[in-house]
Amino acid sequence: MKRPDWGKSDEEKRKPRSEPAQGGFDWEKIQFWKRLDMGVLKQKTMDLREKWESRKRPAPREPGWRERIRWAGAVCLMILAAAGAVWLARWEERGQIGKESSRAAEENESRIALAESESLRDLAESESLRAWEESLIASVAESVEESIAESEAEMKRGPELTEEQAELLNKISEALAGGQMEACARLMEEQKDALAELFYDVMDGQVYLYQNGSLYTELEGRGLALKKSSLVFYGDFAHGSPDGMVTALQTVHLDYPRYDYAAGNWHDGSMYGYGTVGYCYYDGSGQENQTVRREGLFVDDLMYGDILYETANAQGETATWNMTVSKGVLVLDERWTLDKTGEAYQLRSNENGSHAYVIAESAAGEVRFQNLLLWE
Repeated sequence: MKRPDWGKSDEEKRKPRSEPAQGGFDWEKIQFWKRLDMGVLKQKTMDLREKWESRKRPAPREPGWRERIRWAGAVCLMILAAAGAVWLARWEERGQIGKESSRAAEENESRIALAESESLRDLAESESLRAWEESLIASVAESVEESIAESEAEMKRGPELTEEQAELLNKISEALAGGQMEACARLMEEQKDALAELFYDVMDGQVYLYQNGSLYTELEGRGLALKKSSLVFYGDFAHGSPDGMVTALQTVHLDYPRYDYAAGNWHDGSMYGYGTVGYCYYDGSGQENQTVRREGLFVDDLMYGDILYETANAQGETATWNMTVSKGVLVLDERWTLDKTGEAYQLRSNENGSHAYVIAESAAGEVRFQNLLLWE
């Protein structure tokens, strides 16, 4: 087979081939063909490899919806992983900050508790000291007040009483405090000489207030006052006169022993408010009523408005009347009638008219309903 004349010019192709030297080879030609064959072979090999690789590798195509979903899912997973990593880092950071904050808060609370305990201890100490000081001041003030009160009481103290005189005044006070006016009157009648000596000799006719076994010049508080040897006032006193619930009692010895009384509300030395006045013969009364009682409202010792008038005789028969008075004077309303003579008015009692209260027409304007046991 004749080799092709590749790589030669036309002139070279027209030249006759030279014959190799005797006994040797045309090495130049050998080398040429060798190079030529290797180049052709290499080119063919490369062409075959490229063809083979082109058959093996599929042609590029557009990605489908599955590939897009996978790619989007992968991207989302990457984003979520990154976000999770960031969140975890921040959570750990916050946890660390929270631990540090809680630790700081605990330390702060412990410091505050310590400070509060110290302040409470100091406060307790100061309060105990203050309480001790206050108790000391209070005790000193109390002792000073007691000494002042004792000195003032000593200055206000009246004449000294004997044990018998103090015992007599105690019995009178107890009887009036218990409402036992008859017992008080009997005691005063029995001890009238002792009371006269006490009032005129010891007290020199002055009014003192008896309290707790002593006489005082200042009439303040609850006690017993002798206005006369036969007239006593027991109850509340203020500003030197009866003021409050007071009972006044006076013993009178006429044909028969009796006592007059006035009990109720007093103000500034006068009966002012609801009260009762009257008298009682406690050892017989002859033909007169044994007891007489007037009950109602008083203003400056005079009775006002509707009152109750009651009497009782020695046989124990009682009679009551409902009357109306104004400034101690009877109001003769339609309940009153003239008697047969036409010179007196009469009012039948509430007990079936068995008794009558009679007043002369000339005496109808007199003050008949009042307190007769006056302080002044």
